[in-house]
Amino acid sequence: MLSCNHCGKRPVEVGATCTDCGSASAPPFVARPSAQHRPATAADSPPESAASSSAECSTGYLHNGQRRTLFLAGLGILTALLLLLNGLLVVLTVPDPVGLLLSVLGALVPAAFYTALVLSVDSYEHEPWMTVMAAFGWGALVAVLFSGVFNAAQALLLGDAFAVFMGAPLVEESLKGIALLGLLLMYRREFDNVLDGLVYGALIGMGFELTEDMLYLGSAYVEGGLTLFGEEWLTRPVLAGTAHALFTATTGAAVGWGRARHGRGVLRFVVPVLGWALAVLQHLAWNIGGSLLAASMGEGVPSVWRLALQAALLLTPAFVTLYVISRVARRREHRVICEQLADEVETGVLTEDEYHLLTDERGWQRTLRAARRDGGRRRLRMQQQFFQAAAELAFRKHHLSQGEALKDGQKCSEDYHRAQLAAARSQLAATPHPSSRQE
Repeated sequence: MLSCNHCGKRPVEVGATCTDCGSASAPPFVARPSAQHRPATAADSPPESAASSSAECSTGYLHNGQRRTLFLAGLGILTALLLLLNGLLVVLTVPDPVGLLLSVLGALVPAAFYTALVLSVDSYEHEPWMTVMAAFGWGALVAVLFSGVFNAAQALLLGDAFAVFMGAPLVEESLKGIALLGLLLMYRREFDNVLDGLVYGALIGMGFELTEDMLYLGSAYVEGGLTLFGEEWLTRPVLAGTAHALFTATTGAAVGWGRARHGRGVLRFVVPVLGWALAVLQHLAWNIGGSLLAASMGEGVPSVWRLALQAALLLTPAFVTLYVISRVARRREHRVICEQLADEVETGVLTEDEYHLLTDERGWQRTLRAARRDGGRRRLRMQQQFFQAAAELAFRKHHLSQGEALKDGQKCSEDYHRAQLAAARSQLAATPHPSSRQE
């Protein structure tokens, strides 16, 4: 989606009407840029055939958007109910107003910091807010709530030791993994590869961590006041605040690997299961390792030091491994963009300067920083939309080249992304380029 050309507010589909100002959005066409315009800023008038082809394409997407409206309405009602249930759980756990406020803020601030780091991993293609919220919300609302129910049942039937050391890793990683499968089925166009899976998995884990930390911090305040609250805050949200994110990112990376190998062998089904099993083992090792360290170090050692050692031994290897995987996946994304956008220069969709910019990661980042510095958030958003449309076009072409079939309503999806490129370029052209300003 692109922001309205006239008011710049609400995101709208290409060719749709803005509900804020009533104006039509950027027209759905593929521009044939001239050799004289700046990279990613200007556009020429399109041929009528390209306009009609893209219009047909956008019609299919709009139809899909209308069908999603009822689904999203139902999802909104379900989300409100889950928010209410989780809110009641937190309030009942922390009946003290001061403790409630401290537990919410104490969990929210580290979670926001770590979530921002997760979202910065994929510099080529930013995930849509809908999928980001779906992933985070599942972890924070659904996985936590049902995990609590299943873990309580396990503790009642099989004992606390089994529930903590065996039951919790199995239940929690399974419930978080279900969200990854749901995202793969419902938002397949936004779930391209290993890096996307890693990001979505980490977001699900961060959502889970947020709600769980609220409960632990609130209980600590009720039991021991600010002193115990401070110790719990350092040990859980700060030192161990990425634990669930790392576990589920392992599952997500494996699911993303399988998604990228569409139609190529049985391993695309086996590897996601192995990734989930590895996440369960990581979670189990974390729970057992904490108990073993506590027993071996004795009661005289502060819990902060114990958690710091536990994180260094058990979380650092997972973090380093996933970081290496993310770097390899980013290089793979770069190759896909270079390969799939090359022929867009020949057909006139991109200029050579635009292609060189789009295939230069450092140049990409410099351009975004310059847009933010010289044109504010509005120009930054428009520049991001241009880059996003180019990346989505590249990944869509890549999937098609691998033999992936398109669903109904997406038969012209390449032209749709080309239309988004043209519309984003038109918006950039309508705003004076920073370098053209008079000193």
